Amino acid sequence: MMLDMAFDLGIRHFDVAPMYGLGRAEAELGQLLSRHPGELSVTTKFGIYPSTLGASLGRTQAPIRFFLRRARTAQDKAKALGASPSSGLLGRALYRARPWDPALARKSLHQSLRALRVDHVEYFALHDPTFGGATSALPVIEFLDGQLDAGSIRCWGIAGHVIDESTLALARSAGRLGMLQFAADILSPGAVGASLPAVETITFGALARALPSIEAHLSRSAAILQYWEGTLGPGLLEHGRLSVLLLSEALRRNKDGTVLFSTTRVAHLKAAASLAESLDLPEAERLAPALSALASDASSVVPHGVGR
Repeated sequence: MMLDMAFDLGIRHFDVAPMYGLGRAEAELGQLLSRHPGELSVTTKFGIYPSTLGASLGRTQAPIRFFLRRARTAQDKAKALGASPSSGLLGRALYRARPWDPALARKSLHQSLRALRVDHVEYFALHDPTFGGATSALPVIEFLDGQLDAGSIRCWGIAGHVIDESTLALARSAGRLGMLQFAADILSPGAVGASLPAVETITFGALARALPSIEAHLSRSAAILQYWEGTLGPGLLEHGRLSVLLLSEALRRNKDGTVLFSTTRVAHLKAAASLAESLDLPEAERLAPALSALASDASSVVPHGVGR
């Protein structure tokens, strides 16, 4: 089982939400937590949930995943369209967003605690909120602060691909915001959280966009690949070398926080765990300028040449 293997490899933080796994992720993680009480930390969220259709499909994920593995294009498209209620027709069919209401937040927290088989979680996050400074968010923030005092959560925060500045300002001014979780890769590393030393930073998405973009750039010509291998070392398109570089850079940028990594492949899980354990920060610092330059070239519109 992947979760047990992750634990055996030394991974001690897991990120879930009621919508993940079409409603099944929290219960599956709960089995691991029950076998290792007090040894793991968990982030879960509230605000987005599987629809009735999504929950029913959650019980038949195996054949769906088999089909998507066979059709890579279909898999990528499904991920893009089904990422959230705002990501197209599939997303609206699979998920639903609920209003930011303290009663619903309380219900969601209690359901998550039951599914996870714990009496508290380390991080409880508002999932993709867009308060826009609305005072209607204040009761939810008061509820979250109350749960800190009650011990049901150790920290509350905001999780989303992009965190709206007005949402952040409201949460900071009205409550005890303690965590930000947002997408950050070398193509757009994300500035939110960089100037908030009192807030724990959790980042994700280091590979999803950057890896295929840079791989495509390096594959454009032998000259491009030769140039960058001369700068960053040989084998950039072999044996996961580029993935290691990108994950090393994500860990370097967020060395005092947490970097999330998602995979269903044993080899990738082992590689990521090994990297986290043996990260050479001085080497990552040395390669960072060249890696950033490669990412800049890859994101440019110049179709040929090394772009330098």
